[in-house]
Amino acid sequence: MDNSILDTIKEAISNGFSVVVDIFKKYKKYIFILIIIAIVAFGSIKLLQYFKDKKGKIYLVDKIQEELNCKDNGLCVYTNNTSLNNYVWYSGFLWRIVKINDDGSIKLVLNESVSVVNHYNGLNNDYLESFIRLWLNEGVFLKGLREPDNFIDNYDFCYGNEGLECNSVIKDKVGLLTYSDYENAGSKDSYLNIGIPFWTMTSKSKTDNEAYIVNENGELESVNTGLYYQVRPVINLNSKVMVTSSSNGTESNPYTLIGDEPIDSNEYLNTRYTGEFVKFAGKVWRIAEVNDNYTKLILYGKDTKMKFGTSDSYGNGENIISGFLNKVYYNILKGALPDIDNYLTSGTFYGGKLSNGDAYTNIRINTDEYTDVSNNIGIISLGELFSGNDLNLDDDDSAWTMTPNGTGELWLSNGKNAKYDMEFAVRPVVYLQSEVYIIGGKGDGRSRETAFEIAVE
Repeated sequence: MDNSILDTIKEAISNGFSVVVDIFKKYKKYIFILIIIAIVAFGSIKLLQYFKDKKGKIYLVDKIQEELNCKDNGLCVYTNNTSLNNYVWYSGFLWRIVKINDDGSIKLVLNESVSVVNHYNGLNNDYLESFIRLWLNEGVFLKGLREPDNFIDNYDFCYGNEGLECNSVIKDKVGLLTYSDYENAGSKDSYLNIGIPFWTMTSKSKTDNEAYIVNENGELESVNTGLYYQVRPVINLNSKVMVTSSSNGTESNPYTLIGDEPIDSNEYLNTRYTGEFVKFAGKVWRIAEVNDNYTKLILYGKDTKMKFGTSDSYGNGENIISGFLNKVYYNILKGALPDIDNYLTSGTFYGGKLSNGDAYTNIRINTDEYTDVSNNIGIISLGELFSGNDLNLDDDDSAWTMTPNGTGELWLSNGKNAKYDMEFAVRPVVYLQSEVYIIGGKGDGRSRETAFEIAVE
């Protein structure tokens, strides 16, 4: 480029800079004012946005401290002598707040049983290696919860023996109530007594093979760890969890967590969470399992009573329940939903046997006598979600599972056994296709009207 042109450009830039400097010197007071106004305006916008985001959102910790008037003394524990507005709805389940932990996290216990599992094999009471710990954290329960890393803390659960509960701790997402949790809440006179027997994570002593349950009478009792009892999971919400201002912790209006509010329609059902409620073929069901290929539902309630069959094998061609479900019950559902075949898909019903002391995973072990069944309607197996007494049924109204114990008897939803020629309730399970999607409802189960309504593509 010609040097004269470069000199001209440099001179123009220099003159322009001089002009800018002159303008700044002349009007610097006004320029500073404009900068301050801009900063204040930007800050105000951010502040307004902050309060807009905060509107209607309250820390759950603050609500508990206000409810129990415990902010100053730090003893934020719900007992039979305190207000019991301690209900929380999270991820398809209704929970009860137990207390605020020392680290600020919030201990919750499920307000129902979700399965029947043995603690261990009857030769050991070490919770660290127990079947129930595996079921809670790796096998079944945790993987069905909504975004656990966003809501639930890894917590140091105490799992020692009576009187020395915290001589051993394990950091997990999910655990159980301890002996002292139950005692501190008021024992059998407290809200933690729901009238059915369930496991705690406290052993009787370090050397025996027993652990504590809460029995039918609401009393703490030590039992052999190879036996099967109900499971009530415990989680610890992080201290930053917020709730909507419209929820108040009552059973009819439990605290609703921000981030776990009801959804919009047009979401596929198999993207939802276990425990949520669904209307299908004129009945209300709960989600028992989801994956990319299907949604597994279990009836929220029980159907007719009947004998299991002529043997303890569900795969037997003469099984009475199987015949009823796939003929009579199928036609009942089809009468309410004529295009039901567009919804149903085939799934696996696990037929393996469980003897006392066996791991719940043995239901997937097939033998010549006890095998899996592939169908679209069946019943639940022991150890699966909702194989327990979440309906709080009396023993006489307990529901069959399809799991034999190997002695001619089968497991019931109350954790007891019955011979195949006795009569107990039937609780159907169905598999729905992955194309089923939500067209309405909230899925929270507070009433029939709020269960998810579904359609299929």
